[in-house]
Amino acid sequence: SLCTSNEHTLRFRIIDEGNIKNLQVIYARLMGDNPNLIGFGFRCIDDIIRSEQEQKAKLNQAYSIVEKSLQEIALLNKQLTENLQIISDAGYGIWRIYTNEAGSKAMVASEAFQKILGIEDYNLSPEDLYVFFHERLADDRNDIEQVEYKTMHSGKIVSNTHAWRHPTKGIIHLMTGGSVHKLSDGKAIISGYCTDVTEQIRSKERAYLTINSLAHSF
Repeated sequence: SLCTSNEHTLRFRIIDEGNIKNLQVIYARLMGDNPNLIGFGFRCIDDIIRSEQEQKAKLNQAYSIVEKSLQEIALLNKQLTENLQIISDAGYGIWRIYTNEAGSKAMVASEAFQKILGIEDYNLSPEDLYVFFHERLADDRNDIEQVEYKTMHSGKIVSNTHAWRHPTKGIIHLMTGGSVHKLSDGKAIISGYCTDVTEQIRSKERAYLTINSLAHSF
């Protein structure tokens, strides 16, 4: 009201020859010696009302799309969680490598992958995890980062087995595979799987030694 402000507006509708018109009346305290002198004016705000209604409709449509998207994301997350559990139960972990905003390499890993590496209680940042994983590769780290990742960037899926220094088990053997996913902003993310094949490798080594020993016994 004009008791607390120098200007007050009011919207209302009228019917003019069967048509509805939206009007706005503006009350204002006039400048001068008389503080009780008030002026007012009218204007048609059909265009403003129409624009507000269109904007509201667009917002409602956007909210509807967002709500639907959130429901789809929730369903996808549920499916992803179930798929990750299946992968985890099969002894596989999932990893992803990307470049952060500072330009540093970063790595995220599923819970199963962290358990394979024995670091589930380490609480490593993505940047620290990338360094930790690659520094413990018993194979040539340069080959993996420059050869294998380069091959992945060419669009091919790469799978290989590497020796890795486990924090408590010593040397273990990891089978990893991955490929590159290009993002809309031009950046690329390398993602893939990992599983511990130490027992299979050692079993093959034992079998080779046994065969070799038998061969030399003749």
